[in-house]
Amino acid sequence: MNRRSFIGAGGAATLVLGVPDAVAAVRTPDYYRLFLDLIGDWKKHDVAAVLARMADDIVWYAYVGAAPISGKVDVRKLLESLAPTRKAEHWRIFHHAVSGTRLFVEGVDDFTDASDHRIAVPYAGVIEFRDRLITGWRDYFDIATLNKMKSGEPVPAAIEPLVSRAGEP
Repeated sequence: MNRRSFIGAGGAATLVLGVPDAVAAVRTPDYYRLFLDLIGDWKKHDVAAVLARMADDIVWYAYVGAAPISGKVDVRKLLESLAPTRKAEHWRIFHHAVSGTRLFVEGVDDFTDASDHRIAVPYAGVIEFRDRLITGWRDYFDIATLNKMKSGEPVPAAIEPLVSRAGEP
């Protein structure tokens, strides 16, 4: 099937005829699929594979309120420090939306830590892409809730319905 569309730039319009849908799909990456692939890599704690999905100039707010982590060297340091402290990863995405090169996700970071505490924190994230690589990442979640679970408190009853939903992957 062919698609016909007008693409405007600076007020000028160009008619594109006969562009197969498959070609159009190549031009617009599936940012959600790319992110799910990153989640799969992290579930195996494959730091190199996770980093391969990020641009060299990545800026990551691991949680909003903290200073950003800039560049792959510093992201690597963080990921390598986190990987041995986490096991039984069950990170899931419940909903997502794409706007341009931005992916918006709602999910749960759900894992067992090295002390066998279940950590399950609902969160939202904004992930920005350039050339199929992540250039910006902002995670939004309640750090106090995460820290309480790290100290051994159970998942609060009020958020259990949020973190127990099925999701991808």
